[in-house]
Amino acid sequence: MTKTIYIFIFILLLVILSGCENLFVKPAPSKFIPSAWDNRAVVLTSYGFIRGTRGEAGTWVWKGVPYARPPVGELRWKAPEDMQPWSGTRNTFEFCAPCTQIDLAFNGVSGKEDCLYLNIWRPQTPETGLPVYVWIHGGRNVLLSSSMFRSYYGHALAAQSTMVFVSVNYRLGAFGWLSHPALRENESPEDDSGNYGTLDIIHALQWIRENISAFGGDPENVLIASGAGGGRNILPCSFLPWQKVFFQKPCARAGVRY
Repeated sequence: MTKTIYIFIFILLLVILSGCENLFVKPAPSKFIPSAWDNRAVVLTSYGFIRGTRGEAGTWVWKGVPYARPPVGELRWKAPEDMQPWSGTRNTFEFCAPCTQIDLAFNGVSGKEDCLYLNIWRPQTPETGLPVYVWIHGGRNVLLSSSMFRSYYGHALAAQSTMVFVSVNYRLGAFGWLSHPALRENESPEDDSGNYGTLDIIHALQWIRENISAFGGDPENVLIASGAGGGRNILPCSFLPWQKVFFQKPCARAGVRY
């Protein structure tokens, strides 16, 4: 009798578990709510915790913060996509590699395709609501990176002007701007556009708007600055009236206000 009861219980458990197999599948994590700034190196972004370090001139610095999924494989020549949230704390102590480009010394190709990262500096103070300065590097859209030169580092400006300084990497050359019939077979007009580097910059601005308050920055007070090729990239988001007609939609997506 006891054996029969055990068999019955075992069969019952199998029936129950067969209909509840999803109980044993770990659900995909959803976005987090960014933390409030508390003057510490560990910050919760909408994708997970990151740990920065003490920088020069009395600043905090977070280097190599991912703002989009690596644009490799099936994501090559596609509009950037949001990062997948991660568990644990991600160390952001080192600058990422430059985006793929011809070496400045013409010694071949340097950099990596996995390069959609940004860097953040801010003063080591409890102040919040700080203005945000976003630096888009130049290089004719084929060279350089956000950290290639020391003059691109943001510690001095962040400390002297009491602001949050952000510098951004974006795809370059044929990986950033390429229009070809073989690449225009998608449902998304952004994927078909060929303007992947421009879309990277817009995506970075969206990340900044969503997360910069966690670093004590004001998402409603963002200045975008650059020079050379980077200046051309941000021109559509300027205040010139005729540009509002043609470029208002992508810039509005990034939170740029006219």
